[in-house]
Amino acid sequence: LPDPTYLQEDIAAMSRVFTGWSFGKKNSPSASDTVVDNNSFTYGYGARYHQAQWSNRMINFAVFHDILEKDMPTLGLNIGAGGDGETDLDATMNHLAAHPNMAPFICRRLIQRLVTSNPSAGYIYRITQLWKSSNGNLGLIFKAILLDYEARSLNAAAPGTYGKKKEPIIHALAYARALDSKSLLPLEHLDPSDTSIADLTSYAYSPSNLARFTADLAKFPVGTTRLRMGPTDSALGQTPLASPTVFNYFLPGYSLAGPLADAGLSVPEFQLANEISVITAVNIHYGLAYFNFGIPGNSLPNQGSTNATYNPYGYSNTAAHIATELTGGTAAGLAYLTIMDTNGDGKVTSADSTFDDDASINAACVALANHLDLLLCTGRMKAKYASGYMPGVVRIDNPRDIIIDTMARQSTGLDGNDNDADQASVLKERIKVSAYLISTAPQAQIQK
Repeated sequence: LPDPTYLQEDIAAMSRVFTGWSFGKKNSPSASDTVVDNNSFTYGYGARYHQAQWSNRMINFAVFHDILEKDMPTLGLNIGAGGDGETDLDATMNHLAAHPNMAPFICRRLIQRLVTSNPSAGYIYRITQLWKSSNGNLGLIFKAILLDYEARSLNAAAPGTYGKKKEPIIHALAYARALDSKSLLPLEHLDPSDTSIADLTSYAYSPSNLARFTADLAKFPVGTTRLRMGPTDSALGQTPLASPTVFNYFLPGYSLAGPLADAGLSVPEFQLANEISVITAVNIHYGLAYFNFGIPGNSLPNQGSTNATYNPYGYSNTAAHIATELTGGTAAGLAYLTIMDTNGDGKVTSADSTFDDDASINAACVALANHLDLLLCTGRMKAKYASGYMPGVVRIDNPRDIIIDTMARQSTGLDGNDNDADQASVLKERIKVSAYLISTAPQAQIQK
């Protein structure tokens, strides 16, 4: 049986290491940018937008620190009596960082979150060795995880055990991003600053943080907007920064009864998947493409209300107003127009040699599918199903063929209409159906 690394007596002793710690800085007055030393062990949250206590290092208040001996026999650590908060903490952290279980324990979980649910022993070993040689330098460790051979080579691991299910919120936001989504302005709020990221400069930053934030804003295109989101537990099983416990939304060793459990494989993210959540997530993807639904909710742009003071969680479920951009000016639209717009005027007209031409339309649908496949599936559909493809020929056992054919059959009655409105409608419908079908395909939901 596995040997326990620590027991209840170790937990009790270690808890006393962390006594006496509290905020080192605070705003004074509480609703000002003036930052001073905090001399109160019981200082609380402060004012809404003035939170120096959270952005500065904690300090130890000696009068509240337990100075008695702290013995953790199973863990192999003994801290003698009389130490202060700093020395006790240093001794504990150094011991934990050097513990032989620590590096493989954390490195495995980091690999699980970033790359694959069941990393090989070799993968864990390589990252563990870096942990030891770099004294746990997380910047180097993240880089090594993402650049490791097993993370980047198509031949690195057996396809049956490699990869991970995407977390629902990450998958949904990647889909929204692929469709250039943004939060629309409700009709009763006509001021563009309502959702502009630029107005975040008014949120009472300290001068130094404001300068840094303003510099970051300059990197965004003019007119970039915020994405309004309310709680998404019911819609996606996750709300950002709102894990139900400190142990994440799911357990790292979770498995599904049956072949996966029999093979000893972990599938952590599947703990969020059930008969209801899977269908709900699919509906979210459908709704975002077809009806500009919010995430969550089913609000249209003229419903709900906004209140920037409580951004983002003060918004009601009907105030998200997240809508897609389905035009020729987007990356998805340009992928289609690269084939269809032969005269370079940014649209499809009878002046284009491809106008109302079945072969060209099919080729444009292929280009659009490839674009979304790259963004949502890392190109896995094309890599697996493109071999032997012939334009206009659908292989019923080939999902990529079926998606492309479905795209080409959208709004075919408008293909020959030589006006901007109908051609824009054709493009919009083809982006919709391709995005929905590709985003809900297994290749999009499973990261490999």
